[in-house]
Amino acid sequence: MKNWIAWISSFNLSGSSFKRDVLASILVKIMYFILGFVVSVLAARLLGIKDYGIFSFFISITAVLAVFSQLGSRTLLLRHLPPIVDEGKYGEGLGLTLVILLIIGAISSASVLAIALLFPQFQVGGENVLYNPFNLFLLVFSQVIIVALSGVMRAMKYVVFSQIIEFLLIPIMFLVALSVFSMVFESVIWSDAFGLRSLTFLLGAIFQVALSVWLLKKVFAIKPVFRGVGKKISHTLVFSAFEIIRVLHSQFPLIALGVFASVTDIAIFRVAFLVSLLVGFTLSAFGISLSSRLSSAYAKGDLSEIERLAKIVSRNGFFLSFPAFLLLVLAGPWLFNTAFGPEFAGAYYLSLLLAGSQVVYAWTGQVGLILNLTGFGGKTAVVSALALLFQIVLFFVLVPFLGGLGAAGAFAASEIFLQILLTRRVINLVRVNPLWLPRVK
Repeated sequence: MKNWIAWISSFNLSGSSFKRDVLASILVKIMYFILGFVVSVLAARLLGIKDYGIFSFFISITAVLAVFSQLGSRTLLLRHLPPIVDEGKYGEGLGLTLVILLIIGAISSASVLAIALLFPQFQVGGENVLYNPFNLFLLVFSQVIIVALSGVMRAMKYVVFSQIIEFLLIPIMFLVALSVFSMVFESVIWSDAFGLRSLTFLLGAIFQVALSVWLLKKVFAIKPVFRGVGKKISHTLVFSAFEIIRVLHSQFPLIALGVFASVTDIAIFRVAFLVSLLVGFTLSAFGISLSSRLSSAYAKGDLSEIERLAKIVSRNGFFLSFPAFLLLVLAGPWLFNTAFGPEFAGAYYLSLLLAGSQVVYAWTGQVGLILNLTGFGGKTAVVSALALLFQIVLFFVLVPFLGGLGAAGAFAASEIFLQILLTRRVINLVRVNPLWLPRVK
């Protein structure tokens, strides 16, 4: 504990850029969690448990489609762009980025539009629910732009700026839009909230483009790079496989509950899942700051630096997540009853299972990212597929008897299983130990 406190207290805005970026990312994540929690409470209160369940189902659908559409572009850029930037070849780096994004953007746009038109309705909780395909396309397309450009900024070492739109501006705009809409109209239904979410993400994408151009305006000589692009694009098959499996792993319970259970189960699971994220939310902040540095270290063959960074993430992930888990255990019943209402009280027990897996996730650190950025993305995809299959089997075994609690148990068990397998792969393949363990004197 003393080592962790000393590490935090050593932050200096004029000192280590990694520590500065991590601290700034954690602060952004804290603000994002607060905003996200307020948005979730407002949406659940305004929509009611049934409409909030349908709204949650379509949010999960768009999350899956967005990852399909990105085709691993962010991980691809984080894998190849930092070494180019380290050599000072900004023009070539941006030229490579431009070519990759144009190719992936054309493929993803056509694919998402086709899916939106071919599936104008989904079965949710035993009912056929119609939706606006244009809103679905708009939301997915905007997310693709935001994620891709934030990946560019992260790879170019603009770590904090990469998070501003995605984690601060969009939740604020959605919160304001939902509040204003509820004041103007007497009632709010799920389709209204979905449309407002699409609009705010579109505005976020526009701001992301403007911010990216402003940050990178010093680079005038953008040189389109076509050499090796085909090989790099082929890497997206590996990166996208991992990301698709990963998002299916996180969104499967919500989508499957919508198909095989009720909208009430979806709503309760989503609320429990969102609250459980408070336990491990700092891990993504470390990952955002870690990615470009890992890629640069790997390009230099510096395994000791990779292990040092991994242990920092593991140590601080544990010390930040475990107290949050204890807080949830103690204050959870009051939180769900007071914030979301008595109809969501059952989410407490689900959140404990989900939050327990988040502690393990935070302690093992960014092992999946380490494998992806060190040339073992294929291994990551295979392991993730095994964990997804494990979750699916457990889901159909437990849910008929336990309902949403069974879905939470299946997700938590598969998450722990996944992190154990990924950690073993990092130790055996990358030849570094990513885990922090307390010293026993």
